[in-house]
Amino acid sequence: MAGVALRAVPFPIEDLSRPFRRPSELRRLVEAVRAADDKDESLWVEWKSTLDLTSQPGLLHLVRQILGFANRDPEVAAQWCEGNAYLLVGVSPGQLQGVAGVDPQRLVQTLQPYLGSEITWTPEYVTVEGREVLVVEIGPPKPGDPIRFLLKDLFITKKTQTADGPKDKRHGYHHGTILIRRPGDTERADQHEREMLQRRLRAAGTRLHTVLVADPPRIEAAPALDELLAGFTERERERLLAARYEPPAAATDGAQPRGFFAAAAARAMVPPDPRSREEYAAEIEAYLEQVRRDVRDAVTGDLKDHRPAHLALTLVNTGEQPFAGVEVTVIVQSPEVRCIDPNWETNSKNLDLPDPPKPCGTPPSSPPLIASFSHLQIPTPYRPHIPVLTNWEAEQRPEGVRISFDPIDLRAHARIVLEPVPLAIAPGTAGPLSVHWTAAGIDAAGQDSGTIALTVEPSTLPILSAAPDDLDAPADEAGHDDLEADPA
Repeated sequence: MAGVALRAVPFPIEDLSRPFRRPSELRRLVEAVRAADDKDESLWVEWKSTLDLTSQPGLLHLVRQILGFANRDPEVAAQWCEGNAYLLVGVSPGQLQGVAGVDPQRLVQTLQPYLGSEITWTPEYVTVEGREVLVVEIGPPKPGDPIRFLLKDLFITKKTQTADGPKDKRHGYHHGTILIRRPGDTERADQHEREMLQRRLRAAGTRLHTVLVADPPRIEAAPALDELLAGFTERERERLLAARYEPPAAATDGAQPRGFFAAAAARAMVPPDPRSREEYAAEIEAYLEQVRRDVRDAVTGDLKDHRPAHLALTLVNTGEQPFAGVEVTVIVQSPEVRCIDPNWETNSKNLDLPDPPKPCGTPPSSPPLIASFSHLQIPTPYRPHIPVLTNWEAEQRPEGVRISFDPIDLRAHARIVLEPVPLAIAPGTAGPLSVHWTAAGIDAAGQDSGTIALTVEPSTLPILSAAPDDLDAPADEAGHDDLEADPA
């Protein structure tokens, strides 16, 4: 872009080489805008102190800026944030006013008739000092990108005061208008800028045309176990601490006095329980902790097979050209999410809860009267573990989960359903789950990218539906045969 003077460091952030993605990074961007100078708006960042997102002027501003950022020169745009651009509403130099939020999905639907679906842009809200700020990330322009133009007339009417009284004045753009980003402003493209966009269009012979969609666009969180396990733990601890050993009743048959005296003598020879009350209480806590671990492991296994808790994605080839070896990478951007190991075996069907400790006062077991054969090892049949093979690999990162899918071949206009990925999302996770994706092919120039907003819903998984007992029922109602102490 000849004739444009570019500042080496156009912002109060030293490192602008990487995009801002995590909430902490977006907050840092908002704070940097507040600390910036009015002249710091550049080819990659635009801000607005306040804006009514539901109004026509608000709609016009968002459409205008997104189109302008999408029509940048790829080589020039790559100098900042890997080519990404940012539009912030609710903050400006020296001011943090915030903005009245609009649901991101509703915002996307409102702007789509004017922008279309091929421009990659993602709205997200961040909270700074109790105020919400809208941050819109616009994806990087790439060689081979088409010229982006307004798809529908967009005008607003303003009342202006004239000598003849107030008059309505229309302001906006007609369908087909080409807007382009300049340092600190967005205007109609001139002749030189149109020529740059034509060169950009011709720069790549074969360009990837893919879109990744979530089907369905929602996912369930993990079931809430904390309250369930806390209630069970409290009841079971109280029951076990109150348990006392009761010796078996002595025989009172007067016809066999020898048997009575023999039983009494035998009981007299039984050694006392060597455990103290503190040791017995420690055994109870160890038992309860093991139960909690086993139950959580079983629910994780159930969640692995629960389809509504799977990330279900479909890769769509929107063009006429087939592509080979398309690799899709997904980053679920939340530290509250982890991927479940596909080889996880424990579930409620094979849950085997531990036995509780014997009641306090229970004498130690008497040694067997017959010879022990425990030293004889009976071989068990060898059952090799067959690992589950998946078409994806997951890596847990501090900011979330990174999932890489095996390369696939795409025919023209093909829709390929990717293998679902089981996720464990922390109960109570609020707001849409941000899923950033990229796709690249071995025989195509550049890559496609975007962000999917997944709605997180409460779990419908029946907790331990196949377990022998219902842990959330009181002990005297559910029985807890497998959790009851054996008085014998």
